[in-house]
Amino acid sequence: MVTLAESIPRKSDAFLKGIDIFYIQFNDVNFYIEDEDQENFYYEILKKLFPKVKLNKIFPLRGKDNVIEKASKHIGDKKKIFLVDKDFDDLLGKIKTQSNLFYLQQYSIENYLLNENSLKEYIIEEKPKTKLKTIARDFNFNSCIQSAADLFYDLTLLHLLVQSKGLKVKNTSTAPEKYLQFGSTISIKAAGLEQYKMEIQLELEKVDKRLKVDSQLKKLKAKFKFNCGLDLFSHIPGKYLIKFFKCKVEHLFNLASRDIDSFIFRLAKTSNFDNLGFLKATVNLYIK
Repeated sequence: MVTLAESIPRKSDAFLKGIDIFYIQFNDVNFYIEDEDQENFYYEILKKLFPKVKLNKIFPLRGKDNVIEKASKHIGDKKKIFLVDKDFDDLLGKIKTQSNLFYLQQYSIENYLLNENSLKEYIIEEKPKTKLKTIARDFNFNSCIQSAADLFYDLTLLHLLVQSKGLKVKNTSTAPEKYLQFGSTISIKAAGLEQYKMEIQLELEKVDKRLKVDSQLKKLKAKFKFNCGLDLFSHIPGKYLIKFFKCKVEHLFNLASRDIDSFIFRLAKTSNFDNLGFLKATVNLYIK
């Protein structure tokens, strides 16, 4: 039986790769990104970073491989900019060096939505009578960064292990609720994490029966010495951090629980994205 989702017409990869030709007169520069569900807030970000660039449409290509493939065909074209998430590519030595291909410096674009000012703006929008001194007293952004780094440390290393070994185990695409309990406190679900480790162990044994999860994790910890919370923060999947901070501010200030996509978009609307200054500078240098 065909489901409702399956019955809805879906744009083909070929269509997505070729639609930009229809927008030549509407964009000064075409920006290509990975995911369709990121299109709206990427648009908000790029309009703020490049206010003088005429921009009416962003082009999602449904995956990093598609972005890199198209970028390789348009090297030297100053009107085409290709943006990709860093993911774990820097740690795994998978960064592609190409003049028209721009990597984020944190795991994903969602990581850049999390800054102190935009979160404060969100709290005030939800509760306009909240005083700034109350927010400063109850919400310590740097402390939350460290808490998130501590909380996600083991899980992030497990994801990195899966990808470094090329194991056939679902990893960073898994919803954070599988591994974390979100509520008045946020904590790791021990059973969920152990189940994940068992799945990894089974796949490791297919590669080499001598490989053990714990010993492999020790090697990763020795190789990638994350020096502080902020260092690890840039390697944690953004969707996990978004969920963490959303839960934090909702609990601290007794806010209504909003849809996660609405939360993301509103952060994008209120942020000035100073943390993406490196991207603004390198893209401007390329297109000038």
